Amino acid sequence: DDFHSRSSHSSFRPRETRDTPVSPGISQPLQSLDLSRGQCHHSLGHEPLGHGRTEEEGTRLNYPKKTNNSQLLEALWQNQTERAASLIRNIADDDRERLNLPNGNLQTVLHVATLLKMVEIVHLLVKEKADITQCDNRGETPLHIACREGYIEIIKVIHSNANRQTVLGGLDARNFEGLNCLHLAAVNLHFDMVKLLANIGVDVNAKDGMYHFTILHYAVEKNSEELLECVLNLENISLTETSYSGETALQLAEKYRYCGLTKMLREHFSSYSPE
Repeated sequence: DDFHSRSSHSSFRPRETRDTPVSPGISQPLQSLDLSRGQCHHSLGHEPLGHGRTEEEGTRLNYPKKTNNSQLLEALWQNQTERAASLIRNIADDDRERLNLPNGNLQTVLHVATLLKMVEIVHLLVKEKADITQCDNRGETPLHIACREGYIEIIKVIHSNANRQTVLGGLDARNFEGLNCLHLAAVNLHFDMVKLLANIGVDVNAKDGMYHFTILHYAVEKNSEELLECVLNLENISLTETSYSGETALQLAEKYRYCGLTKMLREHFSSYSPE
């Protein structure tokens, strides 16, 4: 019953047809990764973890009990913010790298604090130079987790206190499912997060690593007029980006016979002037 098995939703996948090619350039680790529901937690939706975990539940994440971070992890799982903050502040300067020690799922203290939406602890960890780009066993950084869950305050805290280029690089990085932070925010319908990431400066036309979809394609895949409206209002959004099957978002909507989405895209196309 660890974090990766608590998903209450099946992984979101675009409609698959015989003419839906997959990226020819997918890395071997992605090709060989078993993303079945029983094997991992799906990045496109799950039941968020709650507070008040017990020490026993915390160790189910395979965190080695003998490491120097066991007390800190225990404090986090039990939602003991002041105790956790004190433990972090009392780490010697020459021992700061301890903050980046991974557990059995390659999650660091920052991953766990993000999962539990502990904004104050995330703030402190970033100030103490915890690595915001370290990946867990699903190729996800704390940034991916925050965007998938819609934790806007955590993204704001990290963006305000970490190196800007490091943050942008982390936001643009793809997880093992080929999705970056913007994709995760979009497919989980976190509209304010999508807008925030666009304002921070991420590439709004970035494509995933599996189908070469942009968030405009995902708005069609989700059949969400609200997401489509959100995406169409983003500055610099391109209507002509194509997937590996050569389809624009409009062509995808027409193929699926999504009348409302098709109408919205056609109306936008009528006034669209690509730069």
